[in-house]
Amino acid sequence: MFPWLVHLVGKGKRLSDIEYLAIKEFDGKLVTNTGEQADGGTGNTATLTASSGKDLYLAKASVTVRLDALSSLIVGEITLVANSVVIDRWEFSALNEGSTSASAAFDLQHDFTVAGIKVAATQTIVIDVVASNADFDITGTLVGIEETTGASPAI
Repeated sequence: MFPWLVHLVGKGKRLSDIEYLAIKEFDGKLVTNTGEQADGGTGNTATLTASSGKDLYLAKASVTVRLDALSSLIVGEITLVANSVVIDRWEFSALNEGSTSASAAFDLQHDFTVAGIKVAATQTIVIDVVASNADFDITGTLVGIEETTGASPAI
């Protein structure tokens, strides 16, 4: 998952992703942001900004779309943007023809491709809801690791 995680621990062993993130959390270098868009709104849902003098390495970017009971086609587009450049795009559509009851609600979940995404001091990484045609709620989560500019994220 982390292309920069090449440091070996002991002979022939590697840290797992969880061990690596736990160490970064303990060191105070793990940063997160979770945001929401309600009722089919568009715009920035979650944002991470690299601190001054720091590089920000993205570890995870995901979104969950909560669809209420509906009987029509819904479509949407959500992008992952780093320093104003679209890195990944998710276009989705769903149709719930079976029921309009509250129990018919369901979630769509997507993890963006994040390998190797890094921004420098004061630059941003954003989950952006570009378009939607229906009222649904979106939750976006970003997880990153901040390191002093020029320092290696290796442990």
